[in-house]
Amino acid sequence: MRYQYVGWQLGINYQVADPQGLDWPYLKQVIDRSADAGMNFLSLMMLSYAYYCPEHDGYAWPVRNPKLEPLRDLDCLNASPRTEFVSRALEYAKGKGFHCQLALNALIWNPAKVAVHYPQSSAQYNAEGQPAAAGWLHCPDSPGAFQLAIDEVVDLLQFYADSPVDSFAFERIGYNGGSCYCSYSRERFAQQTGQELGKSRLHHLIWKGNSTREHLRRYIEAIHQARPGLEVWAHSGGEPEWGHFPHVLEQAGIGTVANHGLHFLPTEQSFHQQLDWLAPLTCVPHICVRDLPTPNYAVAIKTPEMIREYGRWLQDYADQRLAGAMFFNEVRTSERNKQAVYDLVRGWMRG
Repeated sequence: MRYQYVGWQLGINYQVADPQGLDWPYLKQVIDRSADAGMNFLSLMMLSYAYYCPEHDGYAWPVRNPKLEPLRDLDCLNASPRTEFVSRALEYAKGKGFHCQLALNALIWNPAKVAVHYPQSSAQYNAEGQPAAAGWLHCPDSPGAFQLAIDEVVDLLQFYADSPVDSFAFERIGYNGGSCYCSYSRERFAQQTGQELGKSRLHHLIWKGNSTREHLRRYIEAIHQARPGLEVWAHSGGEPEWGHFPHVLEQAGIGTVANHGLHFLPTEQSFHQQLDWLAPLTCVPHICVRDLPTPNYAVAIKTPEMIREYGRWLQDYADQRLAGAMFFNEVRTSERNKQAVYDLVRGWMRG
């Protein structure tokens, strides 16, 4: 079985034990080993956040926009102009025939750092007035948070304007389950519906989808202005609570999702139902294969047997919309699990 996209997503500074994040020799060996196994895809997560990763907090590239400087990871090698190496890695991976992707988790930021230059940013709040993720998950309805999301992706894509980047992937342009009830969302909801937020859950879900479509269209427009023709992927399972209905993602201009179903849907049947739900979008499932403890972020520890089982689930799903697999996060994966991934991919390449 041959897929269009098969490879790793890994964080340059996310969940990396070394204070300096990854370096060029490490990333080169990942690319070499991936190519030897028949992989053809590399996704680089260019942001970490101390809420889920106490070792690192901030951007993993040398930002140019001065308003973004408070959010740069000052310890990260790649975040310094003198030691930046991802541009070299992208060229190297492209030389081996890889599809190269950059990725960001928009709207999850250190609130104290955000407040320095984006004071009109608000956390997402539930109906009881409690902030999501201790105030780290920001609301796209707040003008400061949305502008920051635009500024960061434009800065990233402009910095790597001369590098072979085929796609950009994002997570979290949208809402959280049970939110948002911040003042900006309440005002936006009232203006667009003539109703008070919280009266009807169905009305709230419908509004979330329509509102998210507007935000995504503006976000993708900014991406294409910075990098015309670039593919835009969403790291999403099509969650209605996020506003990520499949038709909303498609209408906003997204054709491919890296769905995180295996994270939350622990049976083959439920995973296949998610793939059906995501039609007509192309799916490259985001498969967590981590088995090293992850501070502050509870994920089930994966085993080689589980990885082989996930491979069977993919092979059992015959729809043409299934275009590959993205394995995550290489830096928090033991050698035995990495070997299971590479063995699985070699089997796919043999057909």
